[in-house]
Amino acid sequence: MSTFSMSLTKSLWNNIPKDEPFSVAGAPPELQLTLADVPEAVINSVDPLDPANQFLESTGQTDTESWGVIVNSFADIEPPAYVQLLESFYGPVAGG
Repeated sequence: MSTFSMSLTKSLWNNIPKDEPFSVAGAPPELQLTLADVPEAVINSVDPLDPANQFLESTGQTDTESWGVIVNSFADIEPPAYVQLLESFYGPVAGG
């Protein structure tokens, strides 16, 4: 998953806008999405009874407290704003 897609997914998780098209916090304002652009798992994230959502919620804290994530990308194609947005979901590592 790219930095861009990880950032958008984390920004939208449990916060699906009601009006379309919509922009995503931290993304360029000219980027406008509709629900058709959002993966079904993210749309279902607002349903506390959805088994996939329950699993992802239970692993969410472990993810954000991890020492790192693997991103399928490279610096030349990802604007620094997307990297910064993704990094904002993760706390500093103790001793790092």
